[in-house]
Amino acid sequence: TIDSSDYYILIIAHRYGSVIKEGKYAGISYTQKEFRYALERKIPVLAFLIDESVPVIPKKMERIDSKRIKLNAFKTEVRTGRMVQFWTNKDDLANQVTNALNKQIGRKDRPGWIRISDLGMDDIQRKKVELNKVVEELDDNKEELQKKIGKLNTELKELVAIKRKVKVTILLRIGGIAIFSVLLLFGGLFLVDYSREKLQNNEAAETNDNYIQSAETNDNYIQSDEYIELGQTNTQEDKDKGETKFLEKNDKIIDWKWKYVGNADNMRRILISTPSELGIDVSAYQKTIDWEKVRADGIDFAIIRVGYRGYEKGEIHLDSKFKENIDGAIANGIKIGVYFFSQATNRDEIDKEVDKILEALEGYSLDYPVGIELICKENYRTYELSTIEHQEEYIDLIKYFSTRIKQSGYTPMIYAPMEWFQQFPPDTFKTDYKWIYSSDSTLNEIDNCIIWQYTNDGEGVDGIGDGIKVSFNLSAFHGEND
Repeated sequence: TIDSSDYYILIIAHRYGSVIKEGKYAGISYTQKEFRYALERKIPVLAFLIDESVPVIPKKMERIDSKRIKLNAFKTEVRTGRMVQFWTNKDDLANQVTNALNKQIGRKDRPGWIRISDLGMDDIQRKKVELNKVVEELDDNKEELQKKIGKLNTELKELVAIKRKVKVTILLRIGGIAIFSVLLLFGGLFLVDYSREKLQNNEAAETNDNYIQSAETNDNYIQSDEYIELGQTNTQEDKDKGETKFLEKNDKIIDWKWKYVGNADNMRRILISTPSELGIDVSAYQKTIDWEKVRADGIDFAIIRVGYRGYEKGEIHLDSKFKENIDGAIANGIKIGVYFFSQATNRDEIDKEVDKILEALEGYSLDYPVGIELICKENYRTYELSTIEHQEEYIDLIKYFSTRIKQSGYTPMIYAPMEWFQQFPPDTFKTDYKWIYSSDSTLNEIDNCIIWQYTNDGEGVDGIGDGIKVSFNLSAFHGEND
């Protein structure tokens, strides 16, 4: 990209950037490497450094001492041998870049900037003919490609239909056999124990004959996955209903295909093949919320932050707007769930986080699960836990959270970006409810994903202040074991 660029614009603020781990440039940031490469290629460099007088926002500054030293050295390197400009805010930066670039174009004309007057008419005509030829070729191929796409779509639909049919048939058969086998096993064990007891009471022969006869008519023990009274008939229709119930109960893959609804000013998503609800997740960052307006704007549920543990010092805090948010949502008929931003590194810290959640939830009932938010960025307390050598320890910690929440009578859920889940071996959290952030619809093969956060920087919810971002979520959750 730099090779094909006419100018290289470098903007530096309070971060040094990601450091290269290996090779010739190990120890410096990718940005510093690119800067040096632009110089090697003799590409004009325009550098803009943030003014030292600008107040530093803590979350936007470099926290690692070694990186701060490298950042200062990089700034010195950039200032050496060239003019740089200093900026104070984004508008000032935009103006400076625009003005500097215009001046540079006038001073050093580069290959990418060719005036139409500098091209001969012959060149223009030749290029026009070439472009027309390309357009004609594309038009010729368009119809053929559309036919191929139509044919592929038809074949795909047929394959999906066959796949579903095979899957249903196999699961129905396996489900029925599995239930029958388990009940037969337990029935047999029960009969053995019962027979032994009766033998000790000198009633062995009569009792044993009765129960052998019952075992021979074992079909009467089964209705779906539940026991029925001895002697009750079980029709084929009952068996089919039972097997279908078994299939639905264990089908944990949700079809996340979606479409837009609403008008151009208020576009929302719904699922096409699955009943879904539209929700938001909120915390103190959304400030004071008018929940009556939120409900009137079509929001069905809200996942509300209970609290958080600091990702550096590890102190636990209750979200300052939690009680206000949960009371407001409930009062306006909005379904609720909660989540806690965790940075726990051991079981004692998980216990303290769960205790904080339970204390805050006292007196409330929930429609949605209790989620634990898990993010392991560099410099976070949990970053080391997410590495390969500590993964098993981290997995055990998350499972422990789920166990504590279940023991407390609530339903647990794991919230994280898609890439967080992808760092673990497949099926690590197969049986856990998941709330996943993904900016594209790639959730169709994820077991037990019940909430899809499809954007984390949405706008336009009535009742939430102008310009305040909010995350939009689609839910296919309708209760425990749904």
